[in-house]
Amino acid sequence: MIKEWLDQFLSEFHQSYLKELGYKKARRTFSRDMGSYWERFNFQGSTSNYPDRDIWRFYLNVGVEFKDLESRRYWSLFPHTHWSARVDSVVRNAPSQYEYNSRTNREVLMRELLFYLQRASEKIARESADIRSHYLGG
Repeated sequence: MIKEWLDQFLSEFHQSYLKELGYKKARRTFSRDMGSYWERFNFQGSTSNYPDRDIWRFYLNVGVEFKDLESRRYWSLFPHTHWSARVDSVVRNAPSQYEYNSRTNREVLMRELLFYLQRASEKIARESADIRSHYLGG
């Protein structure tokens, strides 16, 4: 039920909000072409999610993959990115984790996630040159 709830929620989130913004969905990762880089958002389920618990958790990871650099397909932190972080380290006041269960108001959660996703996207756009420089060792 835990995995199914989150997977269904993310499909609804994509259809309702992210698709029209240009995001493509691959499992629990949403990617958008930003010209010189791909912006990625990954929803990572918590390892402490068990069926007998009433509350489950996930984390929102943010990543960037520069198109002209070799892909890091097997990087364990966030495959297909050159830089990544949790959303709370990118956007001030963003939650470090999200909690949900079968009674969670999906629409409210979608709007909250969209807000933080958009703030992270704006910050990445402003700082993409610095992110790239840092990745290249500059």
